[in-house]
Amino acid sequence: MRYSPLVVGFAFGVAASMSAQAPHRASVAHATRSFVDLETGVSLQLPVGWTSAAALTYGGDPLFSPATKDGFDPPRPRVRLGWQATEQGASPDDLISTRQSFAYAVLRFPDAASCRKAFESRDSEGGGKDEVIRGVSFRHISYSDAGLGHSWSFEVYTTFHARHCLAFSLGAETAHVDEGTPQMKDTGGSPEGIFKTLRFLPVPRKLK
Repeated sequence: MRYSPLVVGFAFGVAASMSAQAPHRASVAHATRSFVDLETGVSLQLPVGWTSAAALTYGGDPLFSPATKDGFDPPRPRVRLGWQATEQGASPDDLISTRQSFAYAVLRFPDAASCRKAFESRDSEGGGKDEVIRGVSFRHISYSDAGLGHSWSFEVYTTFHARHCLAFSLGAETAHVDEGTPQMKDTGGSPEGIFKTLRFLPVPRKLK
């Protein structure tokens, strides 16, 4: 049974409210807010300073690419957050922009076999690899590219859980820009840090 995104959002709001009262603290003492997807059981701790507006866009996060590129229907996004900072480059006209991004989506694949192959065509290192993280089997592929002063990379993990194909992307981008103001902001956290907080909670029986 498909669970309404509104209820997923409600779960997020309740968790965030609870987090605001007693924030979970990461190892570097930055506050996070809780995210829970009741449909899939996915639970994450997300840095408070990350926003959807700062999520990676230039390189094309594989989780949000056009359906025709990877051959499947558009994913159902649940989380897409990031942060951005700029610093002075080698000359007064050169600024270096850095972004990091984390995304979680539900893909429209009916079984573990098709879920496993979701991003094989993207793998820059060829073939992908299997990893077991906290007892859950994931398919891990690495994707990177560069062009027009930008370089970007994504680590993508997929798994079939609670009858859903789940995907997580950890992205990074560096770009040289010729306008703007240097602006460094300590947002706390990292894509890898967020992924390490992943837990799978029990899914209510009626949603399975």
